Amino acid sequence: LKGVSIPGVPGVLIGANNDVAWGATVSYGDQSDYVVIEIDATNPERYLVPTGAEPFTVEQETIAIAGGVEPLILQVRSTRWGPIVDSDWQNRPLALHATWLDADGLNMSLLDIHEARNTEDAIKRLGEWHGPSLNWMVADGQGAVAWTVNGPIPARRGFDGTVPESWANGRLNWSGTIELPAIIASKDDTLFSANNRQLAAPYSKLFSRIALAPFRASRIANLLAQAQDVDERTSFDIQLDTRVGAYDFLRELALEAIDASAASPDLAALRKQLVEWDGFASTTSTAFATLDVFYDTLLEAVLGPLLQTVYAVDSSFIYRWPLADEALRRIVDERPQHLLPGQYSDWQSLLADALAQTLKIRRERGIADDTSWGEANRLNVSHPLANIPLLGRVMRFPEIALPGSHASVRVARPGFGAVLRMNVSPAAPERGILQLAGGQSGHFLSSHFDDLLHAWATDEPTPFLAGPTIELFDLVPANAQK
Repeated sequence: LKGVSIPGVPGVLIGANNDVAWGATVSYGDQSDYVVIEIDATNPERYLVPTGAEPFTVEQETIAIAGGVEPLILQVRSTRWGPIVDSDWQNRPLALHATWLDADGLNMSLLDIHEARNTEDAIKRLGEWHGPSLNWMVADGQGAVAWTVNGPIPARRGFDGTVPESWANGRLNWSGTIELPAIIASKDDTLFSANNRQLAAPYSKLFSRIALAPFRASRIANLLAQAQDVDERTSFDIQLDTRVGAYDFLRELALEAIDASAASPDLAALRKQLVEWDGFASTTSTAFATLDVFYDTLLEAVLGPLLQTVYAVDSSFIYRWPLADEALRRIVDERPQHLLPGQYSDWQSLLADALAQTLKIRRERGIADDTSWGEANRLNVSHPLANIPLLGRVMRFPEIALPGSHASVRVARPGFGAVLRMNVSPAAPERGILQLAGGQSGHFLSSHFDDLLHAWATDEPTPFLAGPTIELFDLVPANAQK
């Protein structure tokens, strides 16, 4: 059994044995709901349930604080549906109803994955693991490949989970769990995942209403189709691809905005950059550095006015939706007059203003017009204690220029990206590639704190199989006899 684990968690989360290899990413599986709690009008210590009303339970949580400081005492109110964790815009309490809070919502069955002997066996074992829902890809030594998600995922009755609702009337609830989806393909088929939707929409919506836009998945499909043969190095190179097809339409909009603006040397230089852009988020690209800011500016210019009514009702509302790009594209493609913000006479004026704001924002951030993407997209990761004076210098990773973006196969932002890359066939682990963003030690004084970072950042393939043992750790119970 070989692979990687999460610090403090037993077992190998991503890895391979002699027969099967498996990897995971976020599935966006919907495993929780906010339940609106209706307070009993006659007794604020009780809340409404389908049979009438019942009292809140109150539990005291004590949080110890180091340094002789008095502990923090929290009084946590709970309901039959879970603890009160927040309130909505009408100041109604919200209870968190989540699978991981149920008695059988979390287990350690994932530890058994190392016993899997083929793809179907691995899929079965993953389905038995109750924990955070992940998006799994599995392959065995005979060439069979599969995709699945683990659970549990609740089966919702009477609602779809998109907004908090009251369950006091008894018509809304969870009714067991759904059957987990799985796709098992033969050795002649190809499966891949980039957090995109894998199933038809009606069934897919049962376990999640979020799937990332298909741009990255489409790029993977094209690269696989072009490959003469797919081996570990081919897979590794695909993971490093920085083509950002999602930004092609932004380039066309920016060029249109330039044409609609008064001529200036700055815009002429930008036009040249955009026309010559190769479509990749490379560290040397100046055009993409501008398009990255232009996207955020345009998103705010187009969608911001539509959200003003919501902000007026709830000033704490935050719009955060991974598929916002879809709404932006639809509106900009069709350009309906009734969705044009009132300060603009036409859509070209909006585009021109958004581009002008983009250049202004870049300059306010101290970014020159010829700043490359690598200068703007620099690694910014550190040890949790890096803010302690004098220690930050040795507890921070170097600010390396990163190619890629959130929209390329190679996801790379200053504080977000692929923490590891694994390419392995269980039939030939000696050919496998495993990269880790950092090192195998979490101790900042260890030589292995960041000794793998350079290879991860510079695309140098490092072996999946471990080399000779360098250090050993003996874990001894504190009360062990000496």
